[in-house]
Amino acid sequence: MDQVFGSDAAGDEAKHADWLWPARLVVGLLTGLGVWRISEAAKVPVLTDAQMARHVTALSWAQAHPFIFAALVPLVFFLPLILIAEMGRMRPRLLGGYVGLAGAVLGAMAIYSVWRTPELTVVSGALKISESFPNPWPAFPFLLAGSVCLFIVNQLLEHRVRGHTLFSDYADYFEVSWMRGAQLVLSLAFGVLVILVLNLGGALFGLIKISWFLELVQKPWCAIPAYGVAFAAAVHITDVRPALLRGARNLGLTLLSWITPLMTLIAGGFLVALLFTGLAPLWATKHSATLLLNADVVILLALNAAYKDGAPQGQPPLVVRWAGQGAAFVMLAFALIAAHALYLRVNQYGWTQQRVHAAALSVILLVYAAGYVWAAVRSARWMQEIERVNVTASLGVLAIAFALFTPIADPARIAVESQVARLTRHAVKPEQFDFHTLRFQSGRFGAGALNRLTRSDRPDVRDRALRAASLTERRFADADEAAPNVTDPPLSHAVIFPKGATLPKDFLAHSKDDAGRDCLTNGAHCEIYVLTRPNATDPVIIVNSTPEAKSGVFGAVDIWTKEDGADWKRQQGTELTICPAALAALRAGQYAIEPSKVQDLVVAGLRVPLGFAPASSCQSPPYKIKLIREVTR
Repeated sequence: MDQVFGSDAAGDEAKHADWLWPARLVVGLLTGLGVWRISEAAKVPVLTDAQMARHVTALSWAQAHPFIFAALVPLVFFLPLILIAEMGRMRPRLLGGYVGLAGAVLGAMAIYSVWRTPELTVVSGALKISESFPNPWPAFPFLLAGSVCLFIVNQLLEHRVRGHTLFSDYADYFEVSWMRGAQLVLSLAFGVLVILVLNLGGALFGLIKISWFLELVQKPWCAIPAYGVAFAAAVHITDVRPALLRGARNLGLTLLSWITPLMTLIAGGFLVALLFTGLAPLWATKHSATLLLNADVVILLALNAAYKDGAPQGQPPLVVRWAGQGAAFVMLAFALIAAHALYLRVNQYGWTQQRVHAAALSVILLVYAAGYVWAAVRSARWMQEIERVNVTASLGVLAIAFALFTPIADPARIAVESQVARLTRHAVKPEQFDFHTLRFQSGRFGAGALNRLTRSDRPDVRDRALRAASLTERRFADADEAAPNVTDPPLSHAVIFPKGATLPKDFLAHSKDDAGRDCLTNGAHCEIYVLTRPNATDPVIIVNSTPEAKSGVFGAVDIWTKEDGADWKRQQGTELTICPAALAALRAGQYAIEPSKVQDLVVAGLRVPLGFAPASSCQSPPYKIKLIREVTR
C-alpha cells in the first residue's frame, strides 16, 4: 500500500492508485451536498396566511427530529474528512471499522447534548417539543473538542498501521501529524479561494449582462458542494506533491520556533514583575487564569515547533534551545498560577461551566508543563523526553474531552449542583444568585433545579425562582455577565428623574402587558424620565433600560404616552442620543419639549425622517432637548 508521508514519501511526488483521485472528489461532492441538506433541514418553513390563522406552529425538520439531526451533524462534518484523508492509507475493513466507531461515539455524544435541552420532554412515551426549542446545532466547544480528538485518534491509529508501537519512532509521529495539520489548513484555505474565484467570475459575467452564473455560484446548493470538491482536490494535490507541503510546513515550524525565545523573555519578565507587584493586581482582572492558560498554549506550540522530530542534526540554534528549557519552567509557573486563580474563584463563587472547562484545560497544561520540566532536567539530549510526554498527554486529552461531553463530568451538571448548594447553605444571597443560568444555560439540569427552587420553603428564593421560570429571554449586565437583579420586584432598581418626580399610579399596571424592557417587569437597572408636556395632563415617560453611566449617552429607549384618558401606550423603540452634559441637565429637570422641525418624506402613508442629529453635534450650553414628534402634542 502506498505511503504518502514518512520515509516512503521523501521524494518530490508520491504515487497513488488510479481510483483515489475520483473517489476523493466524489466524497467531497457528497459531503458538500450533505452539509447543504443539513443547513436546509434547519430552516423554519414559511407559513401561509391560512396556517397562521389556525395558529400552526412552524418547526424546522431539525426541530421536529432533534435526535436524528444532532447525530447527523458530526457524521456529515467529521466522517468525510476521515475518508478523504485515509483513503489509500488504511485497509478498507480497518477504515470502515474506524469510521463506524467514530460515527457511533460522536453521534451518541451529540444526541446526549440535545437530550440535555429542557425544551424536550417525553409525555406518555411521545417526544414533546416546546415552541422555544432552537435548532439542535452542536455547540462550538463540542465541535472544537471533536476536531482535536479526531485528529489525535487519527494520528495514533495511522502510527499503528505503519507498524509502530505507541511510544516508538516519535519522528514518525512528528512527520505525519504536522504534515496533516498543514495539509488541513491549506486545503481549507484553498476551498475558500475557489469560492472567491467563482464569485469573481460571476461578477465578470455580470459586467456583460450575463447574471445567471453569479446567481448560480451564490446558491447554497452549488457553493457548498463546490467547496467540498475543492477541499478534496486540495488534499489529493498535497498528497501527490508532499515535498511542496513539507517545505511550507518546515518554513512555518522555523518561524514558530523563534516565538520560543520571545515568549520566554516576555513571560519570564512577567514572573519577575509579579515578585514586586504581588498577585493582587492579577486577581483583580477576574480573567487571569484565561490569559495564563492561553499563554501556555502558545508556549506549548512554539516549543514543539522548535523540537520538531528530535533528530540531533535538526536541533534549533543555541539561543532557541536555552529559551526552550526556560520556557518549560515558565509554562509550569503559569499553569500553577492559573490553577491557583481558578481554585480561589471556585472556592469563593463555586463552579460554573466556564470554570469546569478552564479546570480541564488547566489539568492538561499542568501535565504538559510538568513533563516538559522533567524533560528539560532529565533528558540526555535536548528536551528528548518531550516525546513520551506528548504521547501520554494526548491520551489524557482524549479521556478528559470524553468526560466533559458525556454524563461523566458534564459541566452543566457540575455547575448546577455547585451553585444550588451554595444557595442552599446561604453562601450566596438570593438577590445575588444567577437564576438566569439555571433558566437558560444549564439545560435539563438547570431547569430541574429551577423547578425545585420554585417550591422552596424560603419565600425570597421561591419568588425569584418563579420570576426566572417565567422569563422568555436572557438578560445580561455589563461584560456579558448575567444580571441577577432581574428576578427582583419591578422597578426595584429603577432611578426616576428629575429628582422628586413620581410615576403615575396607573402607569405600571397598564404598561406590564406591553413592556418591552426588563425594569417594568423585574428589578433590572434602568433610568426613567418623567417629562411634563405643555398643555397635557399626562407626562411623557422615557424608559432607558441600558443606561451608560460613564458616557452619559442614551441607547435604545422606549417612550410611553397617554392621550385623553386612554391606556398608556409604548411608542416604537428609538435610538435617542444625548450629549453627556445635556443628559445631566435632563436629569436635573432642565428641558423643554418642542414640536419637531425635521422634514419628513411621506410615501404611501409611511412617514420617514429625512435627517438626524449625529453624536458629533454635541455643543456647548445652553442645551435644547427635543423629543421625536410622536410624543409631542
